[in-house]
Amino acid sequence: MEVFEMFSEKDKPILVIFNFKFRFHKKLANNVEKWCCSKKYCKSFFKRYNKEILIKESKCEVHDHNHEADTEPILKRQKICNGIKRMATENICEKPSKLIQAFKESGVENLTESDMSCIRRGISNARKKMISSKPTNIHEVHDLLRCVDVEIIEDRDPVLIERRNLVNISKLIVKELIENSLKNGRMLDSDHAPLQHFFIVLEHVLRHGLRPKKGLLGPKKELWDILQIVEKLTQDAKELTNSIRDLPTVKTQMGRARAWLRVALMQKKLADYLKILVDNRDEELVDYFEPDALMMSDEAIVIVGLMVGLNVIDCNLCIKEEDLDSQQGVIDFSLYLRSSHHPNHHLQGTVSCPDSPLGLESENMNVVLDQKNYIEELNCHLKATVANLESKVETLTTSNTLIKEELDMAKTSLATLKEENQFLKNQLIKQEESKESEPVIIDIPAGDTDALKQFAENEKKQRIEAEKELHLQMSLKAEMEVAMKLLEKESREKQENIVSLRKQLDDIKTINLEMYKKLQVRLYNKTECIYYHNFSLLIFVYI
Repeated sequence: MEVFEMFSEKDKPILVIFNFKFRFHKKLANNVEKWCCSKKYCKSFFKRYNKEILIKESKCEVHDHNHEADTEPILKRQKICNGIKRMATENICEKPSKLIQAFKESGVENLTESDMSCIRRGISNARKKMISSKPTNIHEVHDLLRCVDVEIIEDRDPVLIERRNLVNISKLIVKELIENSLKNGRMLDSDHAPLQHFFIVLEHVLRHGLRPKKGLLGPKKELWDILQIVEKLTQDAKELTNSIRDLPTVKTQMGRARAWLRVALMQKKLADYLKILVDNRDEELVDYFEPDALMMSDEAIVIVGLMVGLNVIDCNLCIKEEDLDSQQGVIDFSLYLRSSHHPNHHLQGTVSCPDSPLGLESENMNVVLDQKNYIEELNCHLKATVANLESKVETLTTSNTLIKEELDMAKTSLATLKEENQFLKNQLIKQEESKESEPVIIDIPAGDTDALKQFAENEKKQRIEAEKELHLQMSLKAEMEVAMKLLEKESREKQENIVSLRKQLDDIKTINLEMYKKLQVRLYNKTECIYYHNFSLLIFVYI
């Protein structure tokens, strides 16, 4: 009976017998192990004692299974993929190509291109699982940042050292930013030193490994060109990129990139945009970065995770007043290399230790109250925007009614002009027909030629004046038609603006109502927890 061991995708041992996979089920009496078939609906099993199968007490023959066995190529591929994934998680900094080459040298051959792509995807997914999940609150962010250690690596690749140093410095600066935002009420301005340092380090991170321009006449690779790729990948970044292009105070490509990063941080979408770039780096960023650049490596995922932690802070940056085209300042690392001391908070009027439930609940209550103040400020801001939108809607409705009245007046005047024009045309046609049909008989004395000439000149003058009046009426009619079309177009645009503003107003009202409900639920839960702990503490004191 052939038995060989392999590992599953979850790195658990699997035994293969007759090309059927068995997983460990449970441990029985006398150190006997029970292994069941990996298929849930299959009832075959075997028992093992001291790595020897008890055949009499087992049902692991081919006819005991209710499904077909796996083929040898499938088992071989699974064994290769799971083995390389284990090597990738053990050596996280090793390139996938080197891991595959090392596995080939161990005796594995005949790998197709589809097998290679599956192996690379498995390595990427295994390494992504090693990275911690996104923090959901400020305490988880602090717990993650307290685990940061700065390592000094000797006798290694200088590009790798530079990359790791950038990641470690980014972790320290993000931690300092979040702590300062909590102390200062979560509102940071452009004069805040850690925020300036953060943008300097982020600029170095995004420009690490940027390819130089090819030749004297080749185009230069700029950070602004890379950030404009986000506009192609997502529709949300179009408005941001267009507004940065229209800034009158920024003239250079680097200045536009710095303004883009600042506005994205204020909108709390910087992490989302960087994640889009990292997810599409194999297609979009290959022409801009070297293969060992930070944005092309696995550390880029760590940078994106750090940017997610910055969504808990609020920034108030004035882009138009900053000189973004000039060179940025220098980072003072003494702010981040000092030891931090966190004071203990206690409730007034009570004697409690920080490890007690009441002390923990007091800290949680402070956090909830802090969030309540922030939501109230946001609610006031939303109310102001709603009032502005309502005033705009009122002005637009009044202007729309005025435009409609003017349009009706223009239509009536146009109708009267058309009638007059038609009447004049009819009169002119009648006069011409009468002149052609009836010859003009004038009783003029013989030899009186001067009177005849004067009569002919008068007729010519009257005809010229009639033609001029006809042309004038035609031009007035054309002008009135153009004015009517313009007024109709203007009224349509006003109606579309009114509809969009009403939609925005409804969206803002729904967001305001949802935030208010969430705040009420959270406050209710916290107050219940505090009452419960106070009651338990009183019972404990009474006992």
